[in-house]
Amino acid sequence: MIIFDTNAVNLLSPSSSRADLIRKLRQSGHHRVAVPWMVLEEMAAHKARHYPDRHQAVLNSLAKLEADLPWKPESSLEPLDLERFLDYWRDEYRKIFEVIETSDAAIRRGFQREAMALPPAKRVKDHSEGGPRCGDLVFCPGVPGAEPG
Repeated sequence: MIIFDTNAVNLLSPSSSRADLIRKLRQSGHHRVAVPWMVLEEMAAHKARHYPDRHQAVLNSLAKLEADLPWKPESSLEPLDLERFLDYWRDEYRKIFEVIETSDAAIRRGFQREAMALPPAKRVKDHSEGGPRCGDLVFCPGVPGAEPG
């Protein structure tokens, strides 16, 4: 079985040639290709990172247009549905990878490491005031030292 960690599949596009190669490995029947559940969630979260801001930007643009028009525009935008968006990307990545369930102990340990920025978590950006924000640390399941202990 080939198990990919976050570093190996970070920002993997399901339409990329890398994804095609991984799909072929899985479809060959000779290899099981997987990611831990936490990696699947992180890949989906990376795709969803800008969705709320971009959705709000469109709403703001529609409000500005409506304020300038003497009539009500017939344009609308469906409500923000982050879970639907995440489900879409989870499904796309499940077409590429088998997903290995992550134990509760491993999840707790990973969150602890991220909160304290301990290896194998790594700081992506430094926000001096207030410490790190959610999304600024990357947990790398499968890296030595990441397993509970």
